[in-house]
Amino acid sequence: MAPGHPSSPDTGKRNPRESSPSNRSPPTQARRWLPTGGVYARDSSARRRRPIPEVWPTRRARGAASRSWWTTTPSSTAASPATRRCSSTPALTAGCPSRSSDPGPPTPAPAASGGPTCPPGSRSPRPRGPRAPRPPPGRTRSSSLAAPPRLGRCVPAKRPADSWGSVRNRLPRLAFALALLAGSAPGPATAAPGIGQFVVRCPYSHTLRDDPIVLPGSPGASHSHDFFGNVTADAYSTYDSMLLGATTCRVPSDTAGYWTPTAYLDGEPIVPPVMRIYYLGHPTARVETIPPGLQMIGGNRDATSPEENPHVRWSCGQTVEVRTPIEPAPYDCAPWAGYRFVDGVVAHIDFPRCWDGVGLTPEHVVYEVNGGCPAGFRHVLPELSERVHFHVMDPTGPDGAVRLTLSSGPYYTMHGDFWNTWQQPRLDQLVRDCIVARVHCGGLFEGAELSWARGVGTGAAEAAAAVAADASGAVVAGWTEGALPGRRSSGGRDALLRRVDQEGGVVWTRRFGTPGSDEAAAVAVDRSGVYVAGTTTGRFPGERRAGGEDVFVRRYSPEGRLLWQLQLGTTAPDRAAAIAVDGGSVWVAGTTWGRFPGERRGGGADAFVARLDAEGALRWVRQLGGPADDRGLALDARDGRAYVAGATDGVLAGEGPVGGTDGFVVALRSAGRVAWVDRVGTPGLDEARGVAAGRRAIYVAGATEGVLAEGAAGGLDGFLRRYLPGGAERWTRQLGTPADDSVSAVDVRGAAVHVAGTTGGAFPGQASAGEVDAFVRRFDTKGVDLWTVQFGTSGPDEALGVAVDAAGAWVAGRTWGAFEGDPTPGDADAFLARLRFV
Repeated sequence: MAPGHPSSPDTGKRNPRESSPSNRSPPTQARRWLPTGGVYARDSSARRRRPIPEVWPTRRARGAASRSWWTTTPSSTAASPATRRCSSTPALTAGCPSRSSDPGPPTPAPAASGGPTCPPGSRSPRPRGPRAPRPPPGRTRSSSLAAPPRLGRCVPAKRPADSWGSVRNRLPRLAFALALLAGSAPGPATAAPGIGQFVVRCPYSHTLRDDPIVLPGSPGASHSHDFFGNVTADAYSTYDSMLLGATTCRVPSDTAGYWTPTAYLDGEPIVPPVMRIYYLGHPTARVETIPPGLQMIGGNRDATSPEENPHVRWSCGQTVEVRTPIEPAPYDCAPWAGYRFVDGVVAHIDFPRCWDGVGLTPEHVVYEVNGGCPAGFRHVLPELSERVHFHVMDPTGPDGAVRLTLSSGPYYTMHGDFWNTWQQPRLDQLVRDCIVARVHCGGLFEGAELSWARGVGTGAAEAAAAVAADASGAVVAGWTEGALPGRRSSGGRDALLRRVDQEGGVVWTRRFGTPGSDEAAAVAVDRSGVYVAGTTTGRFPGERRAGGEDVFVRRYSPEGRLLWQLQLGTTAPDRAAAIAVDGGSVWVAGTTWGRFPGERRGGGADAFVARLDAEGALRWVRQLGGPADDRGLALDARDGRAYVAGATDGVLAGEGPVGGTDGFVVALRSAGRVAWVDRVGTPGLDEARGVAAGRRAIYVAGATEGVLAEGAAGGLDGFLRRYLPGGAERWTRQLGTPADDSVSAVDVRGAAVHVAGTTGGAFPGQASAGEVDAFVRRFDTKGVDLWTVQFGTSGPDEALGVAVDAAGAWVAGRTWGAFEGDPTPGDADAFLARLRFV
């Protein structure tokens, strides 16, 4: 939320857009409004190509709720959103699989022997099925790439001079080639025509000497493994803990665990950048979904030769059109380096698919025998094929021997582990819509759609300022000036805290305050409870009032019981804007017009950061500011460091202004010392309104009137910037429409970054619902914008907070309209919206 308040002193440099939400008129395009939130990503296709989605994005849906979100009776379950997907209809499948860097769905393998596909300009002694790979761009058929010398299976092509000289001669040969291709049998772990499949891309996560399946509860007892997908996987993992974990997978609902032995080249460890997991159907059998919690192992770690590990093969990659040889051993990929998709040797690990329907451990799943499941294992599951990309072009030595080894032994001991801890409803949907329906869905780009949106209306003003999520649902913080059913007013404006379940049903509500004015501005959750911070003009029981406006911090149990509270401040106004929890510490950030004990006032308004212990005892307070106004607007904490973002009108930490108002981010060590500072500035107005700390990066989001990157879209734009933990900027994305747009909040989970905010226009592929709409946009960690969902009422709507879990995103904010099926009686009402990943 914006930190300003009517009672805040006028320093002479006050931003007129800092007014309290209760006194702000509905935002319109006519008054050059700076939203309190709002980011969206502009389609910059004129400057860079956007990725082609491999699953068609879903249409925008409007959630309808029959009851107000703020009623104390749990709301009814919203209908499941309809899902658009790749279809066997040609009009729908066009553009589904990517044909650039993503290998896409497998192509039919050579028949019978499974021998290699010969490179351009050579041929096999006998017909073996599909044609050889096409030459890369810029090469002709006569300038072929030589095959690896050790294969010795391809001979130079002897083509008559006029064999391709006319259309008349070409057509019979083309017809014969197509017939030959259509009749070829599928090779190992490839999808034949009519077999449904989908592909998930999961970057590398971490390396441990743990095996959660074979040696649970025994850290360090296994050979080294590289983990992909679930970032929490270790020896102590349980099914429930994995469900709560973040993921590196492109599909955030894939919280499953995938791991393989660590690879070495000449004794040096290799960090494989990515694994692609193919989920494949069956040509004849009825395929069932993978049961929750099932554990499987593919390959044979005890093999003494490649022949003893037939379910592991090696290649240099493939696309829909081109495929490199699939061999029992790694080989030199240099002859295929001219193809853009070739990035080095790839291990193919095929998993068993026949389940006995009884247990969930590896011995309950076996491989097919002679094309069918053996007796006692009659449940046919999707076949998993893990493709590990090592980014090693030549894993062989001068003598042709394989230099690549594994922590489990030689290359032929390669194997893979899989633990199904997907968000099960999403996996069930993919199996049904892709595999059972026999649709090639290809590589998945997750999208989202609005499941429902609900408002609170009391006839007075309300706002939902922040939201936090956990496995059971979400907690929303805000304030109300009206009377809620069954809740007594403390006087004036009261703070609100509400927990809801996954479907938006109310679990508990806490309305609290003093005889003065009280607002809850921020909320955070962990396993031990709920933490809320805000501002009060009164005095809470047992606390001391310091000045006109004070900061309050409260901790509740997961069931909603108050555990402790703290009121702090200076003799001048103090306002809280953000709260974060990390490692037993509670961090609070905001703005003060006074001076905390032991601190130096910079002048005007200063940003501040306070650190409390888990029991609410104040550890320290730090003021950050220069001679002009400095406002703390956002905060996050991770690994003992806090990151505060905001806006400054002057010099901050020795850095001068770029424009009138600049954004800033400051990293603080656990003792409160400044680690680094960076400004976000243009000659126009710039504010950093959100910050999120990920495992390997810090993300700052906000609004700008200038040009930070990629050019301005018009009016006010949103932005997202990525920093390394040490403060180095990696990239900046500026996004917007010709109207005013702003980002108010950001959240990071695994390999996905989500921003929420407000737009006065319409994003590409989205429609404007009213004067001003809320939106959520997703980026990957490289800054690629993946999708946008824009939603709202016929009146102005602004998103103020966002929180992401494995199933979707929660958005909290304020509306001056009424969502479909959810009439709200007030002028300005709080709302909570749920977006589902599809």
